[in-house]
Amino acid sequence: CMEEKKQEGDAMRTGDKIKVVGDILKKQLDLIRQVEMRANITLGFSGVTLTYTLNLLLKGGASTSITVIAISAAIAVLLSLLALKPPKLLSSRHQQQSIFYHTAIARKSFEEYAAEVKRLSADIDQTLRQYSLETYNLVKHSIYFKKMFAHLALTVLTIGFLLSVTLILFKGF
Repeated sequence: CMEEKKQEGDAMRTGDKIKVVGDILKKQLDLIRQVEMRANITLGFSGVTLTYTLNLLLKGGASTSITVIAISAAIAVLLSLLALKPPKLLSSRHQQQSIFYHTAIARKSFEEYAAEVKRLSADIDQTLRQYSLETYNLVKHSIYFKKMFAHLALTVLTIGFLLSVTLILFKGF
């Protein structure tokens, strides 16, 4: 009976360990969704701004402030697109893949993958290592670049608007 209690306690600790690393992974996935949502909003606003300002420029309304907004909107569109899909060169350099990564799954037959998952589920240390590797890869090779490009896109757009407003205000004086 005492042996059963010990095994039950060990199983709970194992479950708690997996829950902790699973929660960490979920947090990172939620962060990716937030960053991508911000990038999509910036992309939409920048795209509309670019379309409007280019239309003005093509109709002969080529003022310096409109040109500044158009250029900053164009750069923000490009940076937003990079935030949504960072170049593979940046996002996968030197990346050791976990078995949870889609290409690691796709390279195997179902039987091979099922056997690997079964083997992994029997070894808590390897399970934790694979979860940790997946989380590390998300942060190091994906979230970092997504956040950087999304932040740059919004910063460039904001600076463009502020510079344009400044030009309009000082031109009026």
